[in-house]
Amino acid sequence: MKLNSIILLFVLISMCTFAQERTVINVSGAVVNATSFTDKEVIVAGKTDLHVLAKYTPLTNTIIRLNSVDSWVFFDNIRPQSVIDSVLVNVFVDGSQAVHGENVRVSIYKHGAVVIPHGKDFKPLELFSQQNYGGDSQKFSLHTFHNSLGVFDNKARSFKLKRGYMATLANNADGTGYSRVFTAESAYLEIPVMSSYLDNTVSFIRVFKWEWVSKKGWCQTGYMSKADPATNTNLMNCTWLYDWSAGNSSRPNFEYIPIKQNQYWPSWDQINGLKNVSHLMGYNEPDHTEQSNVSVATAVKEWPNYLKTGLRLGSPATTDFNWLYQFMDSCKKLNYRVDYIVVHAYWGGLTPQQWYNQLKAVHDKTGRGIWIKELNNGANW
Repeated sequence: MKLNSIILLFVLISMCTFAQERTVINVSGAVVNATSFTDKEVIVAGKTDLHVLAKYTPLTNTIIRLNSVDSWVFFDNIRPQSVIDSVLVNVFVDGSQAVHGENVRVSIYKHGAVVIPHGKDFKPLELFSQQNYGGDSQKFSLHTFHNSLGVFDNKARSFKLKRGYMATLANNADGTGYSRVFTAESAYLEIPVMSSYLDNTVSFIRVFKWEWVSKKGWCQTGYMSKADPATNTNLMNCTWLYDWSAGNSSRPNFEYIPIKQNQYWPSWDQINGLKNVSHLMGYNEPDHTEQSNVSVATAVKEWPNYLKTGLRLGSPATTDFNWLYQFMDSCKKLNYRVDYIVVHAYWGGLTPQQWYNQLKAVHDKTGRGIWIKELNNGANW
């Protein structure tokens, strides 16, 4: 018993000594890079992005304290789920243990993750009743269809949007009329003077999380595989997923992108009921009779239903760009918002330069960024 007591005492002393060996370092500045930390207590303050680059054992006997909503820590080579499972235990916010979905948000950042010290009730958008952020103000929460703005209905004249979020503002309470999506992807977005299209005319607001997804995505439906699509999405190191419908959900490692597959399904109630999504893609090959088979006139007529979602909207995905150009010309005349072009690129035998030239031609014609949803170089169909 005496020997056991001595051993126990030695273990306790060793543990206390080990914990005391952490050296406190203060980190501040716009961007700070570090490979890893050993025996450190890292205090991050102010508007600071701390990037930890190691893929394995980034924090050895180390804790990180995030002391501001603007103090972010990036694990550039560790996927979000792994950060949640294994790394977050070493992160603290204002003295409390970091918990995903409670006092921090762990988001996709390219092929890694970022820990953002924003709680579940964080309201990233603030509207003001006067220009230059004067007068009354009101903050708005995530995902909610804010269409009863009370004293702020048709009264907003400036706004501030926190980094890492997206907001859609529209004239009409149902999301129609003139609308615009604002993204604060790399910095805070502050608009001191609204454009004439939105000044004193906003009656609809939706706010979303912004995910920094990489270019590579995965598609999977039930008939392709009975496995959870998360399995293959993770194996392929993809950061976004679609399934030609609206029946899935976003996970820590990837963002789900619903699609209005055709005119009749999935339903708008299903699409509007999704959480933690921010984008929507239009009809799947409406220019093909064996696919969604929708005329340009019908697609334009139905587009206000897309606007009502408040999501960032992608065009119908066509292989016939004449259909696409007619659709975009009609939307422009009606002032309908289309935020990006969705492309199906089944082009065989082209050089990389020819691929680039064809995509650039679509961009130049439409004035929109391009999201390649499907591609194949040389498929016989």
